[in-house]
Amino acid sequence: MEILTEPVKPASGRDQRDKDPRMEPDAWVIMRMNNPSDKWKITDGETNIADMFDSKEDALQYKTWLEWDLTVHPPDVSRSSIALKYTKKQGGQEATKFSGPKYSEHGDDNKPRNSLYSKPKDAFSATNGQIAGYVRMKLRRKDQILYKVMSGGHGDDHSMGGRCYGCGFEIDGDETKIHAVKEINHPTTPRITNKVEKLFTGNLPPLNNKTVGYRINHWVNSEGHTVVEFDADFSILDIPPKDITVAPNKWQPIFRFIDKGNWDLSRANNSNQKKNENANIKENSGITYGGGELGYYFRADEVKEGDGSASQEQAVEIVAPN
Repeated sequence: MEILTEPVKPASGRDQRDKDPRMEPDAWVIMRMNNPSDKWKITDGETNIADMFDSKEDALQYKTWLEWDLTVHPPDVSRSSIALKYTKKQGGQEATKFSGPKYSEHGDDNKPRNSLYSKPKDAFSATNGQIAGYVRMKLRRKDQILYKVMSGGHGDDHSMGGRCYGCGFEIDGDETKIHAVKEINHPTTPRITNKVEKLFTGNLPPLNNKTVGYRINHWVNSEGHTVVEFDADFSILDIPPKDITVAPNKWQPIFRFIDKGNWDLSRANNSNQKKNENANIKENSGITYGGGELGYYFRADEVKEGDGSASQEQAVEIVAPN
């Protein structure tokens, strides 16, 4: 059996595979960049695969390394080594392809957003599941970075499809707080921080432009209540997600909650209030209300284009532990 030895990567260069270029080496061209004009890039003719090389030789060297990487690690296929907290359901749902950060702008002020999805977006909709990944987001101002659990498509046309649990962190400079909300109809998202059991003791580390692992398990228990557990891995804050070959799996519990459907989240003067908004979410809201499923959906606002990255994404159906 032929042993493939990993070629040396050049010191210069910037990986741009999160821009979704064509990952077909025969289509790649090495050429000088327009800005800055003293740098080189590898492009598919429309989108850069990598750029900012100091020389054409470095670009050629990187192309050789990337062709090796594609042979060993097929593109777009999840290589997640994140440990499962609970038992995987045999024959259950599992997403294996993910989008990488997708950039978009929203609202009258063109707020920047980076999002992660499965490919296709409706590839995962399990009621009982583990969704996870290592992400790094550089926020330009205070905001939240979070997964939207059991979510359907968001938007005015399917406001109830946006029902979900938001689990993550709120980041304000060097200050990090837990962030937990229940989106009861898009875009109404009352906080449920006072409903969760906080499991992390001490101060959360600064997470702006740092790599953090997310691992969220959700299921409906034997009593029909929805359980969500959120764990995080802070062990590789300074390692870019693209350089994580094996997940360290140093998980720490952050919070846990059980939604029995009896939380009063009503807003007295909200004319959009629906009578069943306080009910716990027992299946993906895209299935319940239409509009498509978004079972794997991570969202980070206030993150400019190119300032978000992710790896080790995972979405696996589990056996409900109770």
